[in-house]
Amino acid sequence: NGEVVEGVLHTLDDFNVALRDSQGNYRPFKITPELKGGKHDPYAMHVILLDQYTDKDMHDIVAYLETLK
Repeated sequence: NGEVVEGVLHTLDDFNVALRDSQGNYRPFKITPELKGGKHDPYAMHVILLDQYTDKDMHDIVAYLETLK
């Protein structure tokens, strides 16, 4: 029906997906070809950056943080 539902993933298997919305309501859905969904990972960029940092970069960051004590 085109309704957009956002929430925290509660359950996901081969046949069903369920979310808990911002009001705490449990929202189950059967997985069908018409069901469209996406997943937002707030930490995705952090994971990407960790792959780009060298050991020296991490050492320099930790050394800098130590100076802030």
